[in-house]
Amino acid sequence: LEAGGSTLSSPYSVSLPAGQSSTSFTIRVTDDSTAEPVDESVTISATVALTNRSLGSRGITIPPSDVPNVPDVTIEAGQSSVTEGGTASFTLRRSGSTTAALTASVVMGTTNARISGASPSSLTFAAGSDTVTHTLEIHDDTVVRPEGWKLQVWVYGSSANPPKYLTTAQNSVTITVTENDVASFTVTPSAQELTEGQTLTVTVDTGGVTFPANQDLELRLGGSATAGSDYTLPGGCTGSICVSTLQRGAQTARASFRTRYDGVEEGTETIRLDAYHDGAFIGLVSVDLLDGAAPPVVSGPSGGGGGGGFGPPPPPQPSQEDLKWNVTGDLDELADGHGAPTGVWGSPGLLWILDNASSGLDRLYAYATETGAPVSGLGFELDPLNRSAKGLWSDGVTAWISDSARDRLFAYRLETGERVEARELTLHEDNTEPRGIWSDGRLVYVVNRAEARSELFSYLLESGELTGRYSLDRIINREPHGVWSDGEFIWVADSRSNRVQAYRIDGDELEKVESQTVGFRTLIAASNSDPRGIWSNGDLLFVVDANDGKVYSYNLPDASQAWLASLTIEGVEFGPFSPLRPDYEGTVEADLAQVTVEAVATQSDAVIAVTPVDADGDPANGHQILLEDGSDIEIVVTSEDTSRMRTYTIAVRYPNRAPLSKEIPPLTLVLGSDPLQITLSDYFNDPDGGPLVHTVSEPADEGVVGLSEENGVLTLTPLRVGATSFDLSASDGEWHTEPRTVLVSIEPAADSRRAADDRPAATDEQAEVSTPEVRIAARQVDGERVEFALQVRAQGESWQRQILPQRRFLPADAATGAWRVSSAIEVAAEDSARTVRIGARHLDTGQVEFALLVRLDDGGWSARLLPMARFLPPTAEVGRWRYSTPLLPVAP
Repeated sequence: LEAGGSTLSSPYSVSLPAGQSSTSFTIRVTDDSTAEPVDESVTISATVALTNRSLGSRGITIPPSDVPNVPDVTIEAGQSSVTEGGTASFTLRRSGSTTAALTASVVMGTTNARISGASPSSLTFAAGSDTVTHTLEIHDDTVVRPEGWKLQVWVYGSSANPPKYLTTAQNSVTITVTENDVASFTVTPSAQELTEGQTLTVTVDTGGVTFPANQDLELRLGGSATAGSDYTLPGGCTGSICVSTLQRGAQTARASFRTRYDGVEEGTETIRLDAYHDGAFIGLVSVDLLDGAAPPVVSGPSGGGGGGGFGPPPPPQPSQEDLKWNVTGDLDELADGHGAPTGVWGSPGLLWILDNASSGLDRLYAYATETGAPVSGLGFELDPLNRSAKGLWSDGVTAWISDSARDRLFAYRLETGERVEARELTLHEDNTEPRGIWSDGRLVYVVNRAEARSELFSYLLESGELTGRYSLDRIINREPHGVWSDGEFIWVADSRSNRVQAYRIDGDELEKVESQTVGFRTLIAASNSDPRGIWSNGDLLFVVDANDGKVYSYNLPDASQAWLASLTIEGVEFGPFSPLRPDYEGTVEADLAQVTVEAVATQSDAVIAVTPVDADGDPANGHQILLEDGSDIEIVVTSEDTSRMRTYTIAVRYPNRAPLSKEIPPLTLVLGSDPLQITLSDYFNDPDGGPLVHTVSEPADEGVVGLSEENGVLTLTPLRVGATSFDLSASDGEWHTEPRTVLVSIEPAADSRRAADDRPAATDEQAEVSTPEVRIAARQVDGERVEFALQVRAQGESWQRQILPQRRFLPADAATGAWRVSSAIEVAAEDSARTVRIGARHLDTGQVEFALLVRLDDGGWSARLLPMARFLPPTAEVGRWRYSTPLLPVAP
C-alpha cells in the first residue's frame, strides 16, 4: 500500500498538510508463482483519527492466478474512439485448447453517460473458436460533455473452483466517446420595455441540450439605469456581475430583476445585461425602463372639518381572517449576512431558516418567534457539498436539508451541525432538482422542479424507499419551492405564480383545493412577492420571501389543528409522539393484556374516537383496551367544524418470545427397515406462531444412522447395527432452543439374529482371524476429479488411516454410467487377507456411485458389493472426505 510515493506500514496512517484536502492510495499486487484457484479481496476503510468519523471504504478483488492447465482470457478494443451515436466493439481472446465452449464474465462501465440496450454480463467462446467479439451502440444523448466520456470493459475472473479461465494484466479496455452536442445559447428578456415597478425576467436557453453539472452563467450589468437603485438585484450578485445557475439537466435558467418607482422623472433609462458562459459571450438583452406613475397615496383621517391631508400610508392592519395576512407573526429582518433565505422549519419558540449564500458556505440560522431576533449559539454552516440548500425539515434531533444540485437529502445533528451520513437519503433518478421538503415522521415529501412538469415525491424517511410521485399543476407550480402539510392538505409555495397552493392527495393524483389556498392577491398585498420555504405551527403559516428577506405570516383555519396534543398508552412503548406523525409501532410486555389510552386534542372542541371500544364502558377510569397481538389501536380526531379528520394508528406487537422444546424419547430402528420420519413440530413450537428453522448435528458415531431434515420433518435411515446420538435444536431467527440430545439404536433384522443363533460358535483361532470391516472414502479434488480410498476397522477398534490405491482417480470426463476400478488393495492379516478394489462411476444426476469388489479364490472378481450410503453428491465440498456405510470384504 503506497501513498505519496511511499510504502505505508502498520498502522497505515497518512497525514494531510495544511492546504491539502485529499490524498490517494496505490495498491500494488505482488506477482508470485503460487497457484491461487479462488479470488482474494482487499478492503481499505478510512477514518478521521481525531474524531474516529468514518470516511467510507473501498475494496478490490484479486482474481485467481497461476493455476496450471487453465486458459488465459484477454481483451482488446476494436477502436480507440467513437462518436456518440456510433458503434464500438471489443474482442475477447483465449489461449490453450478450444475444444469446448467457454463463458467469461465481463463488466461494462461508463462515465456520466450510457450505452444503448442492455450490457452483457458474460460472453461465450464457441467450441473451436479462440475469439468472441461484441458490438454495441453508443447512446446519442443531448448532454454536453466537452471532454467526451469513456466506455470501459473489464474481464472479471472465473468464480469456479478451480477456475475455468484466468485473467491477465490485459483485462480491460477503454474506448473514448467523442461528444457531438454543442450549446447554442439564446438570451431573451420578458419584455423590451418596462415601466418602473415591473419585473424584468431574463431567460437563457441552451438550444435543446443539457449539462451533466450545474453551470454558472454570468450576467454583467450595464446600461444607464442604476443597479440597486433603479432595480433590485437577485441573489448571486457581486458588484456589477450576477451569477445565475443553469441546473444540471435543465435547458433554461432565469434571473429576475424587480424595478423600482423612485418618484424622479429621469426619462427613459436602459438596463443592459451581457451574458457569458465559461468566459465566452453568449448574448445580451437591453431593455428600456420608463418613468412610472406615482402609486396611490392613502388619505389620512380628516380632523376638525378641515380638508384631508396627504401622508405616509398607514401600517398594515393585522387580520384574523383565515388564509389572510396576520402581520403580527412576521419576522421583519433577518441576520446580517442572511441574504438568500430558502427553507424553513420550526420548533417551540424558534424558526430555523436556511441561507443559500451567494458566496461561502450555506448556513442554517435560528430566530426567536417572539422577537424575531437571531438566537446566538444555534445554527451551523452546511457541508461544502451542500451548496444549493433549498428545503429543511427536522424531527428535533436530525435535520434533513435538500440540495437543488444533488439527488440526495443531507442529514445533520440539529444541535451541533455534525453531518450524519447514515441518515441521508438518495433520491429517485427523476428527482433531479429537489427543493422544499416536509415529513410526518414516516414519509418525507420532496418538491421537484422540472421544465416539463414539477412533481411531489414521497419516500420512507427510514429507508429512502420511494412510495409515490404526484404531478403538480403545470401552470400554478412552474417554480415550486416550500411544502408543508397538516395531514389533510398539502401546501406548495410558488415564486412565479405568487401563491401557496393547497392540494389533497387523491389516490395517485393531487387535487387542487382552492378554498385552502393562500392566493396571489393576499401575497402581493403583503409584498410577499418571492415566496420560498413554508412551515406552520398549526396556527400561522410562515412564508419566507427571498426578495426582501422577510418572513410573512398568514392565518390557518382553526380546523387545521385537528391534532392530538399528547398521547400516552400505559405499558405500550411506541417512541416519541408527534402530532403530525400518523403511524406508530408499539411493543408491550408479554403478559400485558389490558392498557389505558389517554389522548388530548389540541382543540378543546375537537372530537376524539378510539378503537377498539372501551372495554368496561366506564369513561371515568379512562378508555381501556383489551390487547391482542397484531391488533391496532386507532385514534381519530375530528375538528369542531368536521372539515378535518386525522387518524393515528398504533400497531401493537408483543416482543418476540423464545421457541419451546420438549424431550424426544430414545429411538430404536431395525437395520433394513424403512426410514423413520418424525414431525418436529411435535417437539418444538414457537409461542408467537412463527416458522422455525431446525438444526441437526452430525451423529456422534458415523455410519450408524443417516439424518436429513426438510420442511420440519426429520428422516432417520438405519445404516448399520449400533448405537449413537445427535443434537437437535430450533430457532425463530432471533432465539434458539437449548439442543436436545436424541439417542438412537439400530438393531439387526430378525432373520439376521436367527442366522446368528444357528451359526456354530467361533473357536479362539477363528476369532483371531475374523474379517475386518471396510468402508470407501471419496472426495472432490482439483480439476473436478474424484479421489477414492479405503479404510479398515478391526473388530472393537477404530478406523485406520486411509489406504490410497495407486490408481484412485475418477476423471471428470469419464463416460456416464461406465464403471472404473482402482488398483488392488490387500486388507487384514496375512492368514485372512482379502484383496479388494473400489469401483466408481458418474451418474446422470451428477452424483458419483461407489462399490467394492472382492477377489475370488479362482482369481476372478466378485459382483459389486453396494454399501447403503454410496453416493458422492455434486455439491460436495472440495477436499472434504465423505464415507460409505461399512462392508465386510466377503464375496456374496
